Amino acid sequence: MLLGDLTPEELVFLIHLAGKGCARRWFKTSTTRIASELGVSQQTVSRRLRSLATKGYVERVFVKGGEAVRLTRKAVVKLMEVLNVLSRAFEESERTLSLEGMVVSGLGEGRYYVSLEGYRRQIEEKLGFSPYPGTLNVKLMTASDVLLRRRMEAYPGIWLRGFSNGLRTYGDVKCFRAEVEGLRPAAVVLPVRTSHPEDIIELIAPFPIRERLGLRDGDVIRFKVFLE
Repeated sequence: MLLGDLTPEELVFLIHLAGKGCARRWFKTSTTRIASELGVSQQTVSRRLRSLATKGYVERVFVKGGEAVRLTRKAVVKLMEVLNVLSRAFEESERTLSLEGMVVSGLGEGRYYVSLEGYRRQIEEKLGFSPYPGTLNVKLMTASDVLLRRRMEAYPGIWLRGFSNGLRTYGDVKCFRAEVEGLRPAAVVLPVRTSHPEDIIELIAPFPIRERLGLRDGDVIRFKVFLE
């Protein structure tokens, strides 16, 4: 369900806050000001802010002369889901995201995880290729590209399901088919549990992307993500 635990009025409230830039930064305001902008009572604004904070959609800090508010990651993902629904309704052909980032070194964790039979087998079945044991880490350099990455999270994607080897449990991974500097097949992998910040994208392919393209740390690459 698109709304989830939100009421329609709370969703409108989140959209209003996003329009103030609250998805990117703290925004100083007051319940009186928001009430005037939305045409509701101050008590209604206070009640909705409390509810949204309790549900994990809004962070609040009281400051002199009012308070500062900021949307949480949960709120941004929800708004991206709404955006995707609207995009599909009005721009049905829009299925490709174009991103750019800088090649960076990882900690070698990608090589370990991709080599696990539980993931490797699913990649072969669902993505159609046997993955090279390693990932290419790309650091997104602009806020707009980070927003596109958040948008990916709201799409269904192709899921590699978590598993246990009897000693350890491994989590789900969402994937999207991709093209890296014109090379296919490839895929973006978004582990549900990850130590990477959200500006880091991991790419896999049946070949070593770094070597195939002659890449070094600091090189800028462009890649496309296909939202199936």
